[in-house]
Formats: sequence, C-alpha cells, structure tokens
Amino acid sequence: MTSKNPLSNQETLVLKVAAAGVPSKEIAQKRYLSHGTVRNYMSSILTKSAAENRFEAVRIAQENGWL
Repeated sequence: MTSKNPLSNQETLVLKVAAAGVPSKEIAQKRYLSHGTVRNYMSSILTKSAAENRFEAVRIAQENGWL
C-alpha cells in the first residue's frame, strides 16, 4: 500500500539511515547535521507517522511506501 508521504526530504533521508540501525549521533555525522537537528527530525517523523518509536516509524514508512 502506498500513501502520500508526509515526511520532508530531509526527514525521509534521516529515517532511511535510521532504518539501517544507525544511532542518531552517527546519523548526524553522516548527514552533516547537528545531533539536535537529527533529534528534531526524529520527533517530527514520530509525530507525522503516529509512531511511538523509531522502529515503529520505519515499519510504518515501509508499509506506506515512504522509504
């Protein structure tokens, strides 16, 4: 099932890296972002996907064709 992706391009990129099991600090380094920015993106991702944690957000995104 595919639905309209509510995530921004940056949020999608961050979630793709998170889906590989990479911790937030490493995501920040890989994406040349501050750790706080990655935390903000993850918070927004959780809100937009109605997920309780990053693992659920990844599952929801995969099920909806956002990743």
